[in-house]
Amino acid sequence: MTNQTHLEPATITQPPRLGLAWKTILVVEIGILVWGVMALLNPKVLSEGYETFTNRSWETFAAADPKAADFTLAGFRLVGLFNVAVAITLMAVVVMAFRRARAWSWWTLLAGNTMAISGPIIYDQYVGYIGPYEVLEYVGLLATYVALLATSSMLRRSPRPTGQSLGVAS
Repeated sequence: MTNQTHLEPATITQPPRLGLAWKTILVVEIGILVWGVMALLNPKVLSEGYETFTNRSWETFAAADPKAADFTLAGFRLVGLFNVAVAITLMAVVVMAFRRARAWSWWTLLAGNTMAISGPIIYDQYVGYIGPYEVLEYVGLLATYVALLATSSMLRRSPRPTGQSLGVAS
């Protein structure tokens, strides 16, 4: 009986379109990051949703109640911060796990992007404002879904390593 002390890597089947898929999803995550940074640095970019929803200009609102306007801008900044946090997390998943065809990363990107992008889409529908950035949300979500669909073969079970290949004596 031989006692093996090293681990042999499990064989991972690479989906044929993985290279294009992870780069596509990474571009979507970079878009979320850029949008979040933009909202952090200039939260007034989100005021168009307020104007459409209330039928009032942002300037009228800010002049009538400066404290409420500052509070709203702080909320917009918080939304931007959440976008930055989610984007950095999902970018790490793309680069460190998805491009290596880890099945858990496929599910993480499906759930993470669905929540991160569909939330703003629902907000946009609620306030009634669809501008160029909002259209990009639809494009980004669709691109993510297409990339995930193209790589769904990575979800098939690969043979599990045996105890022997893990260095466990039988």
